[in-house]
Amino acid sequence: MIKDVMEGKAGTIHSDVYQAYSDNLRKAVGGVFRSDDYGDKYFELQAQLQANVTRFAAYKAYHLTEQLKKKREEWPNDDDFKNIAKAMINTFNRYQAAEYNTATARARTAKQWNDFNADPIANELYPNLRWLPSRSANPREEHIPFYGLVLPKTDPFWQENQPGNLWNCKCDWEETDDPAANERPATIHAKGLEGNPAETGEIFTKECTYIHNSTRGTEQLCRKINRNTVAKQGRELNQNRRITYEIDGIEYEFDFRNFRNGKNKVDICHHFAASMFGNEDYWLKNEILFNPQHYLDNGTTISNAAVDPHNTGVATQELKDATDRLFYIRTRLANGNEAILHVGRYKDSGKLYLYAATKELPLYARTSQ
Repeated sequence: MIKDVMEGKAGTIHSDVYQAYSDNLRKAVGGVFRSDDYGDKYFELQAQLQANVTRFAAYKAYHLTEQLKKKREEWPNDDDFKNIAKAMINTFNRYQAAEYNTATARARTAKQWNDFNADPIANELYPNLRWLPSRSANPREEHIPFYGLVLPKTDPFWQENQPGNLWNCKCDWEETDDPAANERPATIHAKGLEGNPAETGEIFTKECTYIHNSTRGTEQLCRKINRNTVAKQGRELNQNRRITYEIDGIEYEFDFRNFRNGKNKVDICHHFAASMFGNEDYWLKNEILFNPQHYLDNGTTISNAAVDPHNTGVATQELKDATDRLFYIRTRLANGNEAILHVGRYKDSGKLYLYAATKELPLYARTSQ
């Protein structure tokens, strides 16, 4: 295992650990929806769930680092600590299996819920839902009282109780026209798995152990490792795609390669990912790098300006010197909240690049044309 992880250094999250957890859970969500088509009807729901498990992975990686740090203080001998650290990492990897299964189950539940409520005619024919028994060879007792339960789709019961709201749950549900029950069992869910994921956009909630027990400043550390990782993924993913946007009747292509000028280099995607929203929309904002065409196609150019006068570091200034215009595109995140994309245009190639994203149009761009 990587030295920084084994040492459990304070205030750090190792990128390889975070990316392993994040990739695994994103695969769980993606395996349910099985589409990265930006026009897919599940796009917004999938993006919300992907952002949620990405954040969860960052907190888990941070939690592992902090636990290793504590063990390092208890076991100063290198050989002793190495054995303890390996055992702890193996334990967290075993947790990952349950988290993967639960992410799959809750993503599936979210997709089913959307399907259950998508067709008004089907809702008239099949207005209720039936809870189906677990497929597990040894089902746990908590959900057994729900087996065969029939309630209207509109019943509040389903907002807190769905298949997948216990770790490793293998229950299911189906539409039915069978009559609804008169009584409802008590709500049962595991801590961290509250709410209907189709309505909340969350696989794992703030009540899960990794997030609930986090310390001050953890969110900033988690965002930092996220933007570092997402920048690399976004660049590699998009540099071989043909992504376009039309401005004043002219179609422009995007360039996702790093900007280089002399000795300096600017990681374009990192600059974009580093723009802070100041709240949990930050995680949804970074989902733009996985499918930028969707957000561009659903965006509108609202302003343009010569250059961004802020952030005058040497490398960034060289990038601005190579830019002849910045365009501002209003779009919406997967949860419907507004975002403003800052898009630069290179002087030499005429291609565009994603420069930043903010919640509001910058003051200097409100009057510049």
